[in-house]
Amino acid sequence: ADLVLVKSAPFTSVEPGGVITYTLAYSNVGSVAAVHVTITETVPAHTTFLPTHSTFGWICPAGTHASNTCHFRIPQIAPHEGGILHYVVQVDRPIQSYSTLAVSVYLPDE
Repeated sequence: ADLVLVKSAPFTSVEPGGVITYTLAYSNVGSVAAVHVTITETVPAHTTFLPTHSTFGWICPAGTHASNTCHFRIPQIAPHEGGILHYVVQVDRPIQSYSTLAVSVYLPDE
């Protein structure tokens, strides 16, 4: 399987109490199914993860505070299929950023 993950969160600044919604678009551009896929996110500094505002299914074993990791498990992604996840955090201190934060990750065949 060949997986592509694109993460974006358009914002310029967020005050305490505000939220940031990260969009994670994933797709299998390969010709075989990807099985037992896990997407991992680390709760950003000065934020708290909001599971009730995010895509249902995120698991945060150590809690929802900054620096903890959360996982989203996808049993299978068929060839040429994909989906979108939302990962929402609430800001504890003012945050400044670029107008768009985007990270692309390409995971080749194993």
